[in-house]
Amino acid sequence: MLATEARCVEAVDVDTWEPVYVPLHITVAGDAGHSQGTFQRVTPCLLPERGSLLRVVMSSPRYWPQV
Repeated sequence: MLATEARCVEAVDVDTWEPVYVPLHITVAGDAGHSQGTFQRVTPCLLPERGSLLRVVMSSPRYWPQV
């Protein structure tokens, strides 16, 4: 058996149901000896493992900010 976890993020326009590109700022926890880090991705994208994920911020001047 294969265990999977849904980690794909896709932003969709509510009026047209079309996919839209939205920049994300993703903050992850550090491993042993590493500090936490932040990086950027654009939707659609895959998120890091849920155990290391601290925060996801939608940062677009075109859409309402979401955390």
